[in-house]
Amino acid sequence: MLLERFPWLKFFQPRPSKSDTTLSGAHGSSKGKLRLLHLVFQSISGISPAGSAAATLTAAAYYAKGALPFAQLLSFIAGYLLVNTTWWFSRQVATSGGFLGFAAAGIGPRWAGPLFSGVIESLTGKTYPTKVWVAILIGFYLLIALMVFSGIRLSLDVAAYTGIVELILLFVIAVVIAARAGDLNTGQAFNPDNAKNRPDFAIGALLSLFTVAGYSSAVNLAEEVSRPRKQIPIAVLIAYTTCGSIFVITAYAYTIGWGYKHMDSFANALVPGIILTRQYADDFLAWLYFIFIFQSTFFICVASLLVAVRIVFAMARDGIIFPWWTAKLSKTGEPHYATALSLIVCFIISLVTGLIMGSDDGYNFLAVCSTLSIFSAHILANTSLPFYFRKIKKFRVIFHAIAPILANCMLLFGIFFTMYPYDPQTLGAPIWTGIWLIATFLLTYVTPKENLDLYMKRLNIRSYDSKATGGERNGGNTGEEDGVDDAESQNIVNNGKVVDEIVPQVTLDGKGNESLEEISKP
Repeated sequence: MLLERFPWLKFFQPRPSKSDTTLSGAHGSSKGKLRLLHLVFQSISGISPAGSAAATLTAAAYYAKGALPFAQLLSFIAGYLLVNTTWWFSRQVATSGGFLGFAAAGIGPRWAGPLFSGVIESLTGKTYPTKVWVAILIGFYLLIALMVFSGIRLSLDVAAYTGIVELILLFVIAVVIAARAGDLNTGQAFNPDNAKNRPDFAIGALLSLFTVAGYSSAVNLAEEVSRPRKQIPIAVLIAYTTCGSIFVITAYAYTIGWGYKHMDSFANALVPGIILTRQYADDFLAWLYFIFIFQSTFFICVASLLVAVRIVFAMARDGIIFPWWTAKLSKTGEPHYATALSLIVCFIISLVTGLIMGSDDGYNFLAVCSTLSIFSAHILANTSLPFYFRKIKKFRVIFHAIAPILANCMLLFGIFFTMYPYDPQTLGAPIWTGIWLIATFLLTYVTPKENLDLYMKRLNIRSYDSKATGGERNGGNTGEEDGVDDAESQNIVNNGKVVDEIVPQVTLDGKGNESLEEISKP
């Protein structure tokens, strides 16, 4: 009735794509597909090494004090509990939806919507503390748009080449500081008693987890890479281990360079890493570090946008929440319509928040919202993991139950101490994030069942609320065969059916309908 009275609303109406739209054709041929290097630096860009070393370490040092290196080391080891979920899911479910697909696979597609808020807010958490921040914001978004509209391969080529220099720079600076610190080098930097008390040390270790947030950004590129079930888990592991190791080394160098007994002033310094670089190295390295902080900030925005766009695309093509036209691809096979929508929404949120709260408070507010939303997405994925692996009858208690439960405990404590001690700004962040989560959940909940079934079918998952047939309950057709790592082969194995068990469905090759017709012939 509403659409009849206001036909223009059809422009915003979600509806499934009539064709089997996928991102696998975005690069024209298999030679143009993304490589392992691209996946690694998509995740590293999501971590933002120079930005995290400049900012996040100071937040952890506020609590851990002179025990910062030990807190960073413990969080690095414990963080593999978070990587565990991404590792196991990405070996089985590979889709542009990323964590959207992970949640749908285990606990159903109704939980898919809330995951979008996290990636949107991770991009909008970038306002800039200057008197001309609006102009800087506009310029920054124009640069992001130019990079992303130039194509994902070019974006990740630049991210990889500059990211390699960034990692080398951080390592060199840490080594130089430690080498020139001389007698200041001491194992006392790994003594938890340097913190005010053990609870503060634990909080510092939890906050150290933020340095590697974003490591899973590669999972949303599953439809644009060959053999994603093999390459994505490896890329995530490489990115996490590389950055985590560098952060431990950097935390040690900063602590002994500053003085482990004087870390109160370190925590309150604006960019202590640059101060230490000037003191122990030279101004050239300090200026280079300063430049790469901006480079790192820029590419975390690019990585966040690439993730957001692919989630919008994955939902829109099956008629979930987003307008039908955001699932359309450009002539080069890129999701430019979803990119445009994501950029506009993110820019409006950044601008309005900055105008209402000011650039400083606006940045802090959206940064907290980003943390809460991304952690919420990981909590949903961790919750989904045991349900998924019980369905495919590959459940392992340690990896699929104990590890995700412990990971959720860490995340919940991390969320709590992100907002503690409380003030109006930090209290507003969970309220705003909660509104996002509830709104997107409700929009997903009212999505027609046939649209949700279509999304599950794309993953080769049986209707989320239908009954299994007798043959399905016996698990006769899992569709999983050794060496099968592409959608067309999976469809042939499954005889084009959506089966009771979840099948490792990697990506469609743009010929899904044609293949189904061929295999249905007697």
